[in-house]
Amino acid sequence: MTETKSNLTAAAAFVDFGLKEKAKGNRESASGLGSSLKSAAVASKLLLQKLRDLPIRSVLDLGCGDWNWMRHLGFPTPIPGRFVTYEGWEASPDLVETLNARFGQEGVSFGVHDVSSEAFPQVDLIIARDILFHMPPSMALDVVQRIKKSCRYLAAPSYNFAKLNSGFSKYLEIEGWGFFHVNMNIEPFSLAPHLQEAVIEPECKSGRLNRYFCFYDFTGAEQEAPDAAEAEAPPRQPAPSMPKQAAPAIVAGTPAVSVIVASYNNAETIETAVASITDQEVRDVEVIILDDNSRDGSWQKVEDLALRDDRLIPVHSAHNLGPSAMRNIGMRRASGEYICFVDGDDTLCEGALRQLLERAWSVSADVVRGSHILNVNGNFSLNAPEHYHQPEVLRTRYADMPSLVQMYTSWNMLIRRKMIAAAGLQFNVGLRLGEDRIFNQQVFDTAGCISLMKFESYNWVRNRDPKQHLSSGSKVEDRLKSISGFLDVIETLENATPVHVRMAHASMAFELAGCVDKAQRDGEDFAEEIDALWARIRLDRRWLSNPTIKGFDGPLLNNIVLKRLV
Repeated sequence: MTETKSNLTAAAAFVDFGLKEKAKGNRESASGLGSSLKSAAVASKLLLQKLRDLPIRSVLDLGCGDWNWMRHLGFPTPIPGRFVTYEGWEASPDLVETLNARFGQEGVSFGVHDVSSEAFPQVDLIIARDILFHMPPSMALDVVQRIKKSCRYLAAPSYNFAKLNSGFSKYLEIEGWGFFHVNMNIEPFSLAPHLQEAVIEPECKSGRLNRYFCFYDFTGAEQEAPDAAEAEAPPRQPAPSMPKQAAPAIVAGTPAVSVIVASYNNAETIETAVASITDQEVRDVEVIILDDNSRDGSWQKVEDLALRDDRLIPVHSAHNLGPSAMRNIGMRRASGEYICFVDGDDTLCEGALRQLLERAWSVSADVVRGSHILNVNGNFSLNAPEHYHQPEVLRTRYADMPSLVQMYTSWNMLIRRKMIAAAGLQFNVGLRLGEDRIFNQQVFDTAGCISLMKFESYNWVRNRDPKQHLSSGSKVEDRLKSISGFLDVIETLENATPVHVRMAHASMAFELAGCVDKAQRDGEDFAEEIDALWARIRLDRRWLSNPTIKGFDGPLLNNIVLKRLV
């Protein structure tokens, strides 16, 4: 097919064909399946959210079609009390005349324009719903370059997992009008650094490729500055003799996921842990490996791994800071849309990042959480208590789901990075045990949308001496600090209901009873600290007798906890 300098004629022919098909009753919209109300429902929801949240006052719609779905957004006042001008461009004079007659009003207008060659006016938001799919690639690239110069934001579909932008072919035998699977985030469009949000469009799937409606921000907001006060990333030395995997183009901008690997004395496992990340189907990741002053040769292995893959960012601490401080450093260095935590002695399951990321994008989740597998000395099983409290839920909020207070692990989920940064969330550096469950509650409380999956995304490996693990829970003193910290946080959360509090206190009662039992067996005296915590815990027989409570233990209930009720 010959690529022309303008495809206005082809676009007009396509629209006129669509109008005839619509008149025959063969389609809901002259623009095709992608403009049906059902297909555009996800895009409509995202656009209304952005119009509500951002200072958008002017919209240019490139290829507005017959306005089948856009009319339902309510322009020029899509948000009550906010006037937003709308201008629609189309190629068919007859269609434009009809649109102006039916829908034209102050703030809403339609005109005949050639998207493929005309200069665009300066506006806040440009919508390019489907038009880029139907242009020769070189023409589509030119349009995208002009879009970037003309607006602050762009809303457009993208096949985000298409590996190449190719395959343009004839469509309806109209010269200059074809179709190809556009991935806006890779070359030659390379909009990854500007990608702010992507939601899956389930009705627009093409073969095996899911289509996403993406929102891009060209305003040039700076990334959060990294804090290297405690740890430094040493200069990278080239290794000419060693084969090196280059990072995908998308990683040069904003990766989809920043995987933060906290490692301490993991020389035996760190290579396997990192391989479970770099071998994932999702390639646009950065892997921040944090070595907490290991003494077993872990750091040398991390350096060697980083020389072979540009996606790996090694960070070494000169002092042993503990898991909380190291993960905080990792979050400050991260640049991805989502953050994922992995410990240096664990692994991601096959397909984990793809499944979690597709769910996150499909419902615009701030948090998406999978389940995890316990591997204790080679014996595999689900973490039954957390699996029980984690149903398959597309969208929920903290206030609507008290059982979230029972979910302690932070490394089997994706968390939107900018939400963490905006809320100033971080791990409690004073804790070496239970720091993740406290962080979780703050994350859940902040999130606007939480999505839960039964999908097994993470392998939690416990094969060695507990003292070697990143979070060592053998000391009663550490356990008591963790209980106190958890109680402190639950009382401050804006969206925690009385049920959240009762469930949390019941769990902490069993944990405190375990501390009493261990202190007695070890001959340690923590009576004063333990009594102070019992005074804080609200003991409720109904909740304490509930076997689904995290940490429920019959002997502890009868021998220690219930005696505190007397």
